[in-house]
Amino acid sequence: MTKLLLTVLVVGLAVGTAQALVNNPDDFETYALTDDFEETSIGDGAEWYTGWFNFENVNGVAGIWEIVDTSPDNATRVFKQSNTSPGANTQSHWWGRFFGDDYQILQYDMILAESEDTYNRTLVSQNKWENNAYWEMTGMVMLKKTSTVTEAILYSGGLGGLGSEVALPGDSSVTWGVWYTVEMHTDLVANKVKARFGPTGGTMNDWTEWLGYDPNYENYNSHRFLSTGDVYFDNISLTLPPALLPGDANGDGVVSADDYGSVQLNFGDTGVAGIPGDANGDGVVSADDYGSVQLNFGATAGMSGVSVPEPATLMLLGVGSLLLIRRKKL
Repeated sequence: MTKLLLTVLVVGLAVGTAQALVNNPDDFETYALTDDFEETSIGDGAEWYTGWFNFENVNGVAGIWEIVDTSPDNATRVFKQSNTSPGANTQSHWWGRFFGDDYQILQYDMILAESEDTYNRTLVSQNKWENNAYWEMTGMVMLKKTSTVTEAILYSGGLGGLGSEVALPGDSSVTWGVWYTVEMHTDLVANKVKARFGPTGGTMNDWTEWLGYDPNYENYNSHRFLSTGDVYFDNISLTLPPALLPGDANGDGVVSADDYGSVQLNFGDTGVAGIPGDANGDGVVSADDYGSVQLNFGATAGMSGVSVPEPATLMLLGVGSLLLIRRKKL
C-alpha cells in the first residue's frame, strides 16, 4: 500500500512537470569555430534529414556564414550570417519539422548586430527549400531596424491577396545589439499561424492574432533564415505545443477566472477551434464555454495537452498520501 501511494504521488508530480517534445534543437555548441561554415545536412538533395543546407546569395553577392563565439552579449557559439555587400540578402535553410504533427512552435534567438543607422533585418519562414519565392510559405516573421524604420511583422500565405500581415506586439522595441527570442506557432489543421517575441531571458510580448494562410503552402520541408546585414542566430528548435486544454478560453495554459472574462469579451464570435473565448473547442463562443470553464476550473496543460492539477493540488495529494501511509503504520 505504501509503495502504491508513493508511486501515485511520484507519477502525479512527474506529469505536472513534464516538458513538451522538442525536435532537432540546435545551439551550435558542437560546431567547430569557422569563418566558412558549410552545409551539414545528411541527404540526397531531395530529402534532407538534419542540419543546415542550401546556402545561397540572394542578390548575387557573396554571402558569409560563420560559427563564432564573439557575438554581442553572448559567449556561446552561435551562427552568424552576413554579406560582403551592405544591403544584400543572404540565406540558409534549417531542416526541422514534426512530420505528421499538426501543431508546432518554431523558436529561435537572434540579434541584429549591424552598427546603428544601417539597414538590418531578418526574415524567418517555413517553406520548401527548392522554392526561392520566399512569399510562398505558411508564416514568416520579420524583425527590421533602420535609421528610420522599426518593425516586427508576421506575414502569412503569400502575395496576391492570399495572405495577410500583422505587427507583433512590442514591435516598436526592436533595436540593434539586443538578443530576442522569437516564437512562431503553426496550426496545420486550421491553416493559421501566430507569433510573438521578447528579449531573450525576459518577458515575452503577447501573441499576435491568428492569421490564415493558403493551404497550398503547408507542405514545407525546411525553415528559411534570410538576413540583411549582420545577424546572429542561436538556440533554434521546434516544439510540439500542448493540445487545446478544455476550459482554457484565453489560451494561457491555465483554467482560471480569467477565462470567464475571455468568454464574455468574445461572446458570439465564430471561427476555427480555439479562437479567443472558445473554451470547449467547438469554434463558437457561446454559453457552453462558460460551462467548460466551470467544469475544468483549476486545470493546467501538461505534456501533450493532458489536463493536470495545479501544483497546490498536487501538494495536497502528496500530504494526504503521506498521512494515509502514517495512519496505516499506526
